Amino acid sequence: PGAALHRTHRARLTRSLGASPPRLLRDDMTDGAPPCEAATITFPDGRTVKVPVLHDAAGATFLDVRRLFPDTGVCTFDPGFNSTASCASTITFIDGQNGRLLYRGYPIEDLAEHGDMVD
Repeated sequence: PGAALHRTHRARLTRSLGASPPRLLRDDMTDGAPPCEAATITFPDGRTVKVPVLHDAAGATFLDVRRLFPDTGVCTFDPGFNSTASCASTITFIDGQNGRLLYRGYPIEDLAEHGDMVD
């Protein structure tokens, strides 16, 4: 019943907002999928490490550094988390610099105006 209810509300929202939302997360960003490409990081001591390159559905590129510390003992430093994604999400997209917040592909402003508590 829950899935059917969700589909019903999604269909109603799609009609009221005019289009089906885009997929926010590409398949290559899921934990189990092999990366499509890799970047090589070269350290001052000459060591190199390959890290997966990920792309989201909005076209942004990410370096997956989850294995960097366990594999090399090197951490990243990003004060204020300006260039850090804390998680991969298939339901939300946040672009704070441009003031965009999407939930399941819908702008949050449209959900607030046209949605209800179930949405």
